[in-house]
Amino acid sequence: MNQMINDGNLRYRLASANNILCFELDAAGLPSYVPCLIIRGICDYADSHSSDTWQGVAAAAAAAYTTELLSVIKPISTPAVSLVTLASSNVSGKLHPNDEDFESLAVPLVKKLSCYPIAIVHAAGYMKSLGQNLHDYLAIFHEQSRLEENSLNALLDSMLENLRNHQPEAADFLFTLTSFNVEEIPQRLLQPSREEGDNPPIEVQRLVEIGLLSYSPDKESFFLHNAVGLAIRERLENTHQEAYFASKALELMADRVETCEALIPVALSTLRQKLRPSSWEAQALLLFKVGVFQHNKGEPDQAFGMLSEACKFLKVNHCPDDQPSAAMAREASASVLLARGGYMEATQIIQATLEQKLKKLGDGHPS
Repeated sequence: MNQMINDGNLRYRLASANNILCFELDAAGLPSYVPCLIIRGICDYADSHSSDTWQGVAAAAAAAYTTELLSVIKPISTPAVSLVTLASSNVSGKLHPNDEDFESLAVPLVKKLSCYPIAIVHAAGYMKSLGQNLHDYLAIFHEQSRLEENSLNALLDSMLENLRNHQPEAADFLFTLTSFNVEEIPQRLLQPSREEGDNPPIEVQRLVEIGLLSYSPDKESFFLHNAVGLAIRERLENTHQEAYFASKALELMADRVETCEALIPVALSTLRQKLRPSSWEAQALLLFKVGVFQHNKGEPDQAFGMLSEACKFLKVNHCPDDQPSAAMAREASASVLLARGGYMEATQIIQATLEQKLKKLGDGHPS
């Protein structure tokens, strides 16, 4: 019925007779012209009972249901992605659309990849990177019966397994990047130097080539596809490697977070990951560097929290008081305390640090 139904009694009779839960207004009649399914969250339950307060909840419910629904519906076509187009642009010399057997190989491959754009892009880049042809690549999937599920998770799992087998260094680097738990990875993290002619690490270049990372020159950032990140995190959880790669991410971050503000959110996200106990020194170093950065930026309260946490890490792990890292953390904490007006406490820290230095170096040392 493609018309407005202003009569509440008529709506009630229609609902009772046809088991109707609600009536559509904004998209009424659309399915008659465009084959589609309308999914809406509802925040109004009667004409006179309307509340904008619940619109956010309704939208979230609709989005969650749509995501769940799409996860169990297999795509039947992807007009925006053509394997022939990918062949001519990404896999030069390996795919020849004029070959007699091209269609007989390409069609089964697309079916195996379930028409998922990310899987097809990865396939093209992967064949180019390893010098494989369609026949070789298709053979990989014939050996993996689990792909008969035809699900994106199975496809991504296969992609990661192939990467681990053929390019283990790139796989380890990808797993490390995923442990930052952010989709946008600043270029400064992977390429600290801005000198002209400098290139990102070879592992990053390979990951971009095979479509598992993308690069935005405008944002000067690399992007990890959300589905790839979820698949990797699930894989690391199942193989109990979360702490290992999170700790590697922590060590990489601790070396790079000196002066780049864009890295601070990534650093904080990394510190929230499950980490190996043995990585306490890298954690303390990263906390120290973030704290110093925040102090220099004029955020003494946040800086003091970070530096206090760094000192706690050092103390809990029995780092000797005369170690340079412990002394630096205490001195930085004292500087922040002075900025916050904590003169007495800052003086005590500075005095204790000086006593440790005198004890270790002696009265005549120039420092």
